[in-house]
Amino acid sequence: MAKTLLFIVNPRAGRTRSMGPLFEAVAHFGQEGYLVSVRQTTHPGHAAELAEAEGAQVVLVEGTERLSLGEAELTLFPPLGGGTSNESGLFVLCTAGEFDVLITGDADAFVEKMLVKYQPIPDIEVLAAGHHGSKHSSCGEFLQAVAPEIALISAGANNSYGHPAQETLERLEELGAEIHRTDREGTVTVRVKDGRVGIH
Repeated sequence: MAKTLLFIVNPRAGRTRSMGPLFEAVAHFGQEGYLVSVRQTTHPGHAAELAEAEGAQVVLVEGTERLSLGEAELTLFPPLGGGTSNESGLFVLCTAGEFDVLITGDADAFVEKMLVKYQPIPDIEVLAAGHHGSKHSSCGEFLQAVAPEIALISAGANNSYGHPAQETLERLEELGAEIHRTDREGTVTVRVKDGRVGIH
């Protein structure tokens, strides 16, 4: 059975309201659904109810967790900061053989540095850049540690925040990372086969 996993990487209020139709669709297509969030926040409560109503399994993360996803393994790292909501989200590392993808949510530089200091993060092939490419994320120390070959930046076209920031783009370019942006390319799909990565 196919699996659909929905991660609340940033447990900010107001981001869980549209999840009901998603889990309805997951159930309709006969897939196994999972909602993954942080235990200490109250915000996923409504989303958890929606997920459970459609038969999805709810995984609330307190410590480092591992989930099997076919031939891949997901490692979920709990929040490493306790200040703003951007410091209270999850990190997700997906590993399939020698291929690694790191999703950092809205993490800022402080928690990025904590992650590479205290967790065994490998060199990664694909980085979902933090906080839509904000200048406060994807700091130099973090990028040097994880050495991404490809960076994905999720940002709306002509957004009012100016994401992604020029400083962030320059840091990624200095590393030689191949950059893909949803504000320019629309939906970005990553496919991996026989160790080769395709971006569509």
